[in-house]
Amino acid sequence: MLNVTSLINRALQARLKARAEKRSQGRAKVISPEALADPAVYAEQVFGLTVWSKQREVLTAGRDAERVSVRSGHKVSKSTSAAVLGWWYTSDPAARPAARAIVTAPTGRQVEEVIWREVKALHARALRRGYRLPTPGKRAGTGVRWGDGREFLGFTIDNAQPEAIAGFSGAHLKFIIDEASGVEDAVFEALDGNAAAGATFFLISNPTRTSGAFYDSQQPGSDYRRLHIDSCDSPNITGERDIPGLATRAWVDKMVAKYGADSLFVAVRVHGQFPAGADDEVFGGELVRAAMTFTAEADGPLVAGLDVAAFGGDSSRLAPGRGRLGLPLITIESGDSAAVAGRTLRALRPLRTEEERRRGVLPTVNIDANGVGFGVWSLLAGEGFTWDEEEFHPQEECKAVAVNTGEAADDAETYANLRAELHFAAKERLREGASLPDDEELSEDLRAPRYSLDRYNRIVVEPKLKIRARLQRSPDAGDATLLRFYARAEAPARQPVRPDDVIPTENFSPFA
Repeated sequence: MLNVTSLINRALQARLKARAEKRSQGRAKVISPEALADPAVYAEQVFGLTVWSKQREVLTAGRDAERVSVRSGHKVSKSTSAAVLGWWYTSDPAARPAARAIVTAPTGRQVEEVIWREVKALHARALRRGYRLPTPGKRAGTGVRWGDGREFLGFTIDNAQPEAIAGFSGAHLKFIIDEASGVEDAVFEALDGNAAAGATFFLISNPTRTSGAFYDSQQPGSDYRRLHIDSCDSPNITGERDIPGLATRAWVDKMVAKYGADSLFVAVRVHGQFPAGADDEVFGGELVRAAMTFTAEADGPLVAGLDVAAFGGDSSRLAPGRGRLGLPLITIESGDSAAVAGRTLRALRPLRTEEERRRGVLPTVNIDANGVGFGVWSLLAGEGFTWDEEEFHPQEECKAVAVNTGEAADDAETYANLRAELHFAAKERLREGASLPDDEELSEDLRAPRYSLDRYNRIVVEPKLKIRARLQRSPDAGDATLLRFYARAEAPARQPVRPDDVIPTENFSPFA
């Protein structure tokens, strides 16, 4: 057991350690005049960052110009530069007494999870290097407060009136707007009043929209200093230096291979160019034709996509495949839920092999299980039903999976919803060698969808109603084929919508 003397010695040691830590904190490094005068030097000295040429250009413009607009591709230090600029702007009480930096973005999630996360990461780097900056609040709205009126705040637009951001005032006020292309014009209009009082503006964004305040700021004759950074300007690509986390040649090549060199995605998110005449087709005719001209290997289990048509409308379509091999599409005559479910099971039976039956390997059926598809899914996922005087036991014949394409995508940073993600997942499978049956209607269906980027810089595929108007029919073959390619590891439980929860329309589908 410890004696009294040992306890006293431990207490003394703890006290001495605390005093030493306090003295160490008291000897915190002083930010040099050169760093206080230059945000690029500040980033290197205080945070230990490796500042590369384009980033230095951006930070210098943020110091010298009252209005700066930077359009860029991905992985070029956008959010890091925005966070550095906010820290630097509020760090010098002599040059900018009571300075306020307000950083914002189109959504609260972007502010909290992207920008403010970067602000806190930079603070941790500074502490490790011996610089005692004030501790950022856990939430962006709490901000960084220096104690003498200076503050660095994160502001969420999507849960507030645009005029609320105009309520900030001060002799030294800088608004830093990340992903500015997605910020509504009403916000910029609310900020105009602050410009008269001397506020400065720093906008940085992927150029997703060809309208709005950010687009206008990049046009000739604008009063903004206009800058541009292509992802190919990354020092990892130019050979300037090696900086982890920035764009690499391998990443650029992957994006080009996945979306196409002339695609809207590559133009905006790689080259930092506004959409203008870029190919906005999801699949493109060449890829679809190539997938229909060869027979891939049947290197996987039997999987089928089922697009359910409304009773009395178009026929339902079943798109089966084995791994990369696409099998001929099957038309399922329309009818009530039991009729479609029974006909689907009958269509699947000849496609199963004797070995699969012997081993009890069941085919997977991915179903658009919202609206009219709910009844079919519930029967195929259930224990049994009777139709046309025949008893069916679907749990012995298939594994039914409900798909809700309106829900969030797995990659929610890139895709607006699962529908968009499913289109590009299918495209990736085709690029990797999956085949399609030679079917003219399917070819038309897959060549029809077009996509764009929403104001949050996510891919969104146009509504099915637009595709129907262009084709003058429902793209059932294409929808069933997309469902064939649906796959999720550890898929979360689906939440299909019951028919009573939707407004019935002809051929209702979650792909609409």
